[in-house]
Amino acid sequence: MRKLQRIPQWYFTGAITVVDQSHLPFYRTIISVLKEFGKVPTEHIGYDYSAKWWDENRKDKNVYAEDFRGLDNSIALVADITLPTTGGGAEIDYKVRTGAPVLCVFEKGKEVSKYITHWSAGKTAKNLTVESYENKEQLENIVRTFASGVLNKHPPLAGAYIVLEGGEGSGKTTQRWQLVKHLREQGYDVEEAREPGGTKIAESIRKILQDPELEKDDKISPMTELFLFEAARSPLVTKKIIPALGRGAIFASDRCFWSTIAYQGFGRDTNIPMIDILNNIAIAGIKPDLGIIIDVPPEVGLAKITKTEFGKADRFEQEKIDFHHRVLDGYRFVASREPNTVLLQYVDGIENMQAIIREKVDVFLKENFKET
Repeated sequence: MRKLQRIPQWYFTGAITVVDQSHLPFYRTIISVLKEFGKVPTEHIGYDYSAKWWDENRKDKNVYAEDFRGLDNSIALVADITLPTTGGGAEIDYKVRTGAPVLCVFEKGKEVSKYITHWSAGKTAKNLTVESYENKEQLENIVRTFASGVLNKHPPLAGAYIVLEGGEGSGKTTQRWQLVKHLREQGYDVEEAREPGGTKIAESIRKILQDPELEKDDKISPMTELFLFEAARSPLVTKKIIPALGRGAIFASDRCFWSTIAYQGFGRDTNIPMIDILNNIAIAGIKPDLGIIIDVPPEVGLAKITKTEFGKADRFEQEKIDFHHRVLDGYRFVASREPNTVLLQYVDGIENMQAIIREKVDVFLKENFKET
């Protein structure tokens, strides 16, 4: 059986302007060393942050999704905080707060960025290391020691977590079945599940959440709904997803925490920052490596639904069309915010949609994993 071995992903930040590129050789040194240990998805060097350049190149782009690409799935972050630097503070702060290893370096005797505040300079952030260097050779040794230490102490989970998302009637469940069949035919070790579901506790919660009969006697409030989804998600992550990834398997799922942003955040108009906090607790740091969101008009999706396990439309399928349009807006928001997502326009025909999905998944696995 084919097992995966994740190629470690490292995040580097330390963007500089074209006005002063004197520090560029040190940035390239860091990147070169990190590439000895895996991939560096975003190099963040050589940017010209003039107003004209911004208007021409960045104005209409989602900076988070573009600049933070790879941040969530990187096992560590390395930043050079020697000036001149024009960026990196948000990424450093984010990664420090996740608890992942972070290394900040600066050239001895030079002015440094103020991103490293008093609280994070080793006082409360135990995952942060700050070191100075005098030349490229010393810098190489610092980064190489850090990278090898991270791999020894915090080896990344080997397997791949792939999620299919979309509104009601988008066909994500059928596409997940077809994708799993395709991957197993290739010899991969694959586990699959749905959200909410995948464990006995989660499946029981699923029935409560979807049962339309419950609405007659005891209507579920948006907050109760939100907490139930998180309660169902947590055991799936700890009991199913993490063990599968640990052994080098592929875990394929209908839905993940992105659905909560779309349905409860946009559909129910619940506070997104609060949802982000609850999601982060429930997922225990495990985010999809690849998320495929099927963008289908609600009118098209709902028309395809024929029956459910309740013998009729479930609680969500019975919602008014405006609700489903808000959910679609939520998924488009997720696709713009989350770097690991691919938004695919719905095409008619199971085989046609599956062909597009398989191509995305095959390329993703080839570029980000080895086999053992």
